[in-house]
Amino acid sequence: MESVPVVIIGGGPAGLASSATLRRRGVDSIVLERGDTVAPAWHRHYERLHLHTQKGASGLPGQPMPKSYPQFPSRDQVADYLADYADRQQVDVRLGTEVEAARHEEDGWVTATTDGRRFHSEHVIVATGLSHTPRIPEWPGMDDFDGEIVHSNEYRNGAPWAGRAGLVVGFGNSAGEIALDLAEHGVRSNISVRHRSVVVPRAILGIPILTIARWLSIFPPKVADFLSKPLLALLVGDISKVGLPAAEWGPLEQIATTGKVPLLDVGTMKALKEGRITAHPGVERFTADGVVFTDGTELACDVVVLGTGYIPAVDQVIAEPGPAVDEKGHPVVSGAKTPIDGLWFVGFREPPTGRIREIGIEAERVAEAISG
Repeated sequence: MESVPVVIIGGGPAGLASSATLRRRGVDSIVLERGDTVAPAWHRHYERLHLHTQKGASGLPGQPMPKSYPQFPSRDQVADYLADYADRQQVDVRLGTEVEAARHEEDGWVTATTDGRRFHSEHVIVATGLSHTPRIPEWPGMDDFDGEIVHSNEYRNGAPWAGRAGLVVGFGNSAGEIALDLAEHGVRSNISVRHRSVVVPRAILGIPILTIARWLSIFPPKVADFLSKPLLALLVGDISKVGLPAAEWGPLEQIATTGKVPLLDVGTMKALKEGRITAHPGVERFTADGVVFTDGTELACDVVVLGTGYIPAVDQVIAEPGPAVDEKGHPVVSGAKTPIDGLWFVGFREPPTGRIREIGIEAERVAEAISG
């Protein structure tokens, strides 16, 4: 059994930042990553993806993103930055190492891997994040559908379906951008939106919306939303006019009450207004050649992309997480002490000011607590 002060599960931004901040405080750690590269999710994301946070607020502790990067770095640029970060910060990453379970025992934590190795540590940091396992809903008739069903986790670009019809289910940032990507690849693009939604521009007059959100965070969410409502109405307009169910709350209140970020628009609204994307209500069931929506209308399509999000699946890596998670399996606290001694979570919040920025803040806080 190998002993180390801290075992970190997950080699994405949260795991790398946690290890780097610990190292600067003189605490050794190892990072266990099941993929064959650091931050494997950034290599799998759809090709069109760019950060929704500006580079100045997206660097991890101790190493800003390169000045040569554009304001909103691409998927590949982020992946390159994270690989360079792991190297320059001397993070001890064990690639191809999948955790079977980490157990809290009398003398600390024992983390077992699927290849038979075991690691003893005083602390375990879970840094697998909110996007660990794709959420795959089930609808009647899915097995009878003759087209393709793919999760956004598997989607790369719309080229395979050019000239055909596609449907994206969901209206998170991935879903909205994938619907746009389908349209840009010559696919008859459709999107199914079940929940009431909020849309904000990615930037206003060149200022990233998440920077504006930081400025407004000095106010309560309702007050901040009231102040920004006229400008959002001018820039975004009434989303119900393009078939989207509009929420009665604003973007910051939505995050505070539901934990879900609004759609950061990178062109999806323009495509909806121009008819290049058509909005529909929620899916009720599948048919052999398409879907039936909750309002009884039908759509024939060749591919359905599930932009239905992920589950954190903490119980897949932590044996008996107990009071450290809520009824939905989400950590009750991220970036601070949990109810279980020596167990920490980093990167499990969806703040209005950007997830990567929050990861850096949480990693610093946890490293400071562990180092004493």
